[in-house]
Amino acid sequence: MNKNKQQLNYKNYLGSVNFDLEEGIIFGEIMFINDLVTYEATSVMELKNEFELAVDDYIDTCKTLNRKPQKAFSGSLNIRIGAELHKKAAMEAHLNDISLNEFIKKSVDDKLSDKSMVKHHFHHHNHMHSNSADITTDIPYNLNAAEETWQYN
Repeated sequence: MNKNKQQLNYKNYLGSVNFDLEEGIIFGEIMFINDLVTYEATSVMELKNEFELAVDDYIDTCKTLNRKPQKAFSGSLNIRIGAELHKKAAMEAHLNDISLNEFIKKSVDDKLSDKSMVKHHFHHHNHMHSNSADITTDIPYNLNAAEETWQYN
């Protein structure tokens, strides 16, 4: 997560964190809901507390109104990625015999999961001695390991 883009998390709700230097306040809103629910404070601990109170109040208000509290995502979105990237993605999808939609879905899932790191385990056998050294390293999946120069002493 970008350290400059902090957010609050409570009961599976996310809250933004913003500040106004002139007014000397910290404020935010509950994100990804259909309604606008805001909170503000003068300290970080107070903001966290105000956010949690806002979430609890939002949930209670939705129950009172017999409404579903959180915004539902449809699972469908329009994106603009540029013609060249669109072409590359379509070609890669075709080479993998999957739809462009499936390729993009898999790419997003891979990026958001722990699949972005691949464990590689290397064995170096020292033929002059009877011992061997095991080296385990994390390499980002998009690096071409064949191009890496590994030296063992």
